[in-house]
Amino acid sequence: MLYPLQGEEGGKAEEHPGAQGIVALGSRIKYIGTEKHTAQVAVFASTAMFSSSSTVGSSFNNQDFTVELLNSLSGKQGGISIPDVSFETEKLNVTQSQFNTMSLWIGILLPLAVFAAGIVIWIRRRRL
Repeated sequence: MLYPLQGEEGGKAEEHPGAQGIVALGSRIKYIGTEKHTAQVAVFASTAMFSSSSTVGSSFNNQDFTVELLNSLSGKQGGISIPDVSFETEKLNVTQSQFNTMSLWIGILLPLAVFAAGIVIWIRRRRL
């Protein structure tokens, strides 16, 4: 739902089909005497972009985007950088005893528990 800006007619929320932006940039220019002052604000739709899993992971590239956004908002000119993207995942470090325990639980005990619960439910419903 998009709401109109203050001062616009309507006041009701309107539905706009299609993709919506996840970042909104706003700027304001104010003159004090003849000196121009600019204020800029960036608003994000979610804080998930700044979570540790997405900023540390090399496949999202949020680090470079965030740095470039802050540089552009502050007026800092930077060079072109093309970050490398890696889709490698972290390996799961499991000892042999942990593997055996997980295999026992997932391969034998969990199916037996589901089977036993099914029999109990079947017997109870049959008697109703």
